[in-house]
Amino acid sequence: QPDPRAARITLRHLLTMTTGFSVDRRNGYYRQQPGDAWARPLAAAPGERFAYDNATVAMLSAVLARATGQRVEDHAREQLVRPLGMAEPDYERGLHLRTQDMARLGQLMLDGGLWNGQRLLPADFAAAATQPQHSGGPPVGLPIGYLWWAVPSEGALRNTFMASGYGGQMVWVYPPLKLVVAVTSTVSPDSQQRGHAVLLVRGGLVPAVQRRLEMAPR
Repeated sequence: QPDPRAARITLRHLLTMTTGFSVDRRNGYYRQQPGDAWARPLAAAPGERFAYDNATVAMLSAVLARATGQRVEDHAREQLVRPLGMAEPDYERGLHLRTQDMARLGQLMLDGGLWNGQRLLPADFAAAATQPQHSGGPPVGLPIGYLWWAVPSEGALRNTFMASGYGGQMVWVYPPLKLVVAVTSTVSPDSQQRGHAVLLVRGGLVPAVQRRLEMAPR
């Protein structure tokens, strides 16, 4: 029988991966259907602790499809893909996007849900999604917002945030410079070391952009 505590799971728990469901600690990946994911035993009460859980995305997709009466692909095409000028994503094995389309999503969040003056996301949701909502944990080891990781940014008016995907895929958003960096990589044992892309951005790209801005005519 499903754990009766599962009835208390909210969208916030799903968006912050704090449902309490038992998760494969090696990689957080769950290959079954959303209905099976809901039937898992709970290892903690909802909201009590974070556990990286890829099944969350499938569960959220099922909730979205039921709420809108549309397939997720159709809803995304109408609300995001076409307005952002993106190529059609591949949903067959997770979400696969072009590098420039990953950057478009980062820009959308940086601009608080606006794209070319058109509001695609509520401003309060865009803000909440990219700010710490829970202390988070492995595998990235950062606080988490709503499926976005929040990077501690001492002294900044707005924290840096990032999306980190399998095998070195990443969107890094650095508000102090209004900078969005999307990184994609061929999946390999080496690319799965998540820190490589972060080191590239922090150690090379951000300082280079900062220097260029300092040298620009005013």
